[in-house]
Amino acid sequence: MASQDTPLEGSQLVIEEVPVVVFCSQCQAERTLDSIQMFCCPACGTPCGDLRHGKELEVVALEVE
Repeated sequence: MASQDTPLEGSQLVIEEVPVVVFCSQCQAERTLDSIQMFCCPACGTPCGDLRHGKELEVVALEVE
């Protein structure tokens, strides 16, 4: 809808979600979060601020005709 009536009309934006992984200082392990609403270790409940994965933004492909 955002590209309607522009030179980019018909283009697609494909988003692949990456799981959010934090490092838990209590468990000494990387843990995948169940929800991005709570940055707490899913195993022990310790608050985690050491984000290891999940904040990436990567353009994989761009096709121009």
